[in-house]
Amino acid sequence: MSSLENFSWKREIVTLPVAPSLKEKLLNSGFRTVGDVVELKPDELSSELNVSLQDSLQILNEISLINNPKHEANGRSAVSCLKQEESLKGITCFCREIDEMLGGGVPRRAITEIV
Repeated sequence: MSSLENFSWKREIVTLPVAPSLKEKLLNSGFRTVGDVVELKPDELSSELNVSLQDSLQILNEISLINNPKHEANGRSAVSCLKQEESLKGITCFCREIDEMLGGGVPRRAITEIV
């Protein structure tokens, strides 16, 4: 188990982005963390909570998104996006003082307003 999985398994049920009624059923059934639920099958969770299969699938889907570090739209992690952003050089405006003030030039992929 990776450290990310270990961390996300400790996440409390109350923080899941699911309906409050589903959180209440999870808590009333003794589930406190993601790790308590993560290895259950949809039909097992449905039976345990006395909810529809669709509701149990929704819960497990949200948990799988938490456990997947690359669930952004383009499949890249936030760390890789940050590294790419940091590697971009600013656009020089040929005024040393302004370039220095902006940390090397006008940032790319950003709106910069100079007043």
